[in-house]
Amino acid sequence: MLLIDDPDVARSLNNLAITYLYMGDQGSALTTFTEALAEFRRIGDRLTEAATLNNIGDLRLRAGAKESARADFAEALTLCPAQGGELTRAVIRVNLAATLRIPEELSTALELYHSSLAAFRQVGDRRDNLLL
Repeated sequence: MLLIDDPDVARSLNNLAITYLYMGDQGSALTTFTEALAEFRRIGDRLTEAATLNNIGDLRLRAGAKESARADFAEALTLCPAQGGELTRAVIRVNLAATLRIPEELSTALELYHSSLAAFRQVGDRRDNLLL
């Protein structure tokens, strides 16, 4: 009998949600992202929980729900570990900057973009290791 590991189920749900998103089925994508998020929370995988929240924020941003997306990105940043999550944090900061009001919040957006750029330069091109 094959036993399925909980992290595999959660990752599969997240990947399925991404597929729904690319197919344009935002409703199924949100439902499936939410299921994946619950699994990552249950098993205590903070980095992938943050990445999944980033995905939910991206979906909401695409749907025009900037404030909800902003809340998702902000929460994702608080979950992302200081060690091992540099690229994920950099991507989340870029996405968070996209929700800011310009010109009112331009300085904050620039800070987010600059810190992300510094992280990308420091870490290099390791997109294959990125959890999003």
